[in-house]
Amino acid sequence: MTIFRKWMLLLLALCLALSAFGGVAETAAVDVDALREQYEENALSVVQALANYACDNLNLYGNKSPFNRKTELFEQLRKFDGGWFSKTRSRAVDNLKTDKWEVVSDTEFTVNATCDFTIVYAYNRSSETFHCGWKLTYRRADVSSAWALQDVNALPNESDALKAALYNSKHDDITLYPVTTHFGTGYMAVLEDPSRMYVGTIPKFGAKIAGMRIDDLCAKYNAAGGMNGGGFEDAGGAGKGGKPFGLVISQGTQLRQHTPNGEASSIVIGFDENDKLIVGKYKSNEIEGLKLRDAMAFNYALVQDGAAVQNKNVKVAYTTRTALGQDADGRVLMLVIKGREPDSLGATLDELTEIMLQFGAVNAANLDGGTSTCLYLNGESIYSGFRLDCSRSIPTAFLIAPVK
Repeated sequence: MTIFRKWMLLLLALCLALSAFGGVAETAAVDVDALREQYEENALSVVQALANYACDNLNLYGNKSPFNRKTELFEQLRKFDGGWFSKTRSRAVDNLKTDKWEVVSDTEFTVNATCDFTIVYAYNRSSETFHCGWKLTYRRADVSSAWALQDVNALPNESDALKAALYNSKHDDITLYPVTTHFGTGYMAVLEDPSRMYVGTIPKFGAKIAGMRIDDLCAKYNAAGGMNGGGFEDAGGAGKGGKPFGLVISQGTQLRQHTPNGEASSIVIGFDENDKLIVGKYKSNEIEGLKLRDAMAFNYALVQDGAAVQNKNVKVAYTTRTALGQDADGRVLMLVIKGREPDSLGATLDELTEIMLQFGAVNAANLDGGTSTCLYLNGESIYSGFRLDCSRSIPTAFLIAPVK
C-alpha cells in the first residue's frame, strides 16, 4: 500500500465520520442490520468524499483547504495530479445508496456505497453525470475493538463493461476488458498479433510544430487503431505536441537519438525484429544491438522478465495512466486507466504493474499519461484523458496495422 493511499484512508477514517468509529465496542455476534444502522451514514460520507476529491484537490493550494499544511498528509495529497474539475461551475451529489452489506468474519465486513455526481463545466456550461461506486472494507483488531475503514476499491463501471461487450461483439482481432484499481477504472485491450504494432509519427518534429491527434495519425497510416506513446516537450501543459523526447524508431528507421539521461526518456519501449517487446534502461551504444524495428522512450519500466519493477520517488500518485506490455505468448497488452474524474481518480504505477501481471505480462512499461492518455480502436475512441477531443496533439503513437 502506498503512503498516499495509507494517508488517504486515514483521512477518511478520522475526518469524515470520527464519531462512527468511536462507538461502543461490539462483543456480540456480528449482525448485518446493526452494522448498516451504525455505519451506513459513514459509508455514504466516504463515497461522497471520494467523488468530491477529484474536484476539490486543487483547493489544497488555496484558502479553502481543510488540511493542515504542516502535515505529511498534506504533502502527499498535494501530489495528486487532478484538476480538470476544479474548473466546474457547480456540482451535485444525488442518489446516495449502500448495498451488499457482507460480514466476511467477526473482524471484517464490506459494503458497496454509490452516488450520482453531476457537474456543470465552466467552459461551456454543459453538464455530465458520473455514477460513482466503491467497495469499502471495515476491519477491527478483535471482537472487542471498534470498527475502522481499512480498504477502498472501485466498483466495476457498468458503462465500461457495456462498451467492452459492444466492441467485442463487433471485432475479434482485439479484445477489450474492463479493469479496476483501488480508486479507478479503465480498459485493457489485448492484441493477438504483435507484428501489427508499430510506431507512427507526425511528418516532422519540432517545438513549434503541431502534433497530431490519434485519430488523425491512424488516418495518415491507415491504421486500425492506436494509443499514445512516449514523452514530448510540453512546457506548462500547453506544448504543441510536435517534439518527442528521446529515441524514436518507426518501421525500421531511426528518427531521433536515444537520450538515456533524460528524465522523460530514460526507458526504451519498443518491438525488436522478432516482435518482442523490449523494455529497459540502455546506453546509447547499446541501441543498435537491440535490433529495434519500432520504439520510443518514456520514464518507468513496470515489468521486466516477468518480475515487477520497484519504482520509488514517483512524483505523481493517482492520475490518468497508459501502459504497454506483452505476455509470454506475444500478445500485446494496452492498458488505459481513467483518472481525474469523480468516478475514477486514476491509478499508481504499482497498480499498473499489478494489472499487467494479472494479464500475464513478462515485459511492460508506463507510457505518457494524463491528458495524453488515449486508446483508439477501429474508428472509436475507447477512452481519452483529453476530454475535449479524441486525444491531445502528440508527435508519436503506437499504432496497429489492419488485419492482413
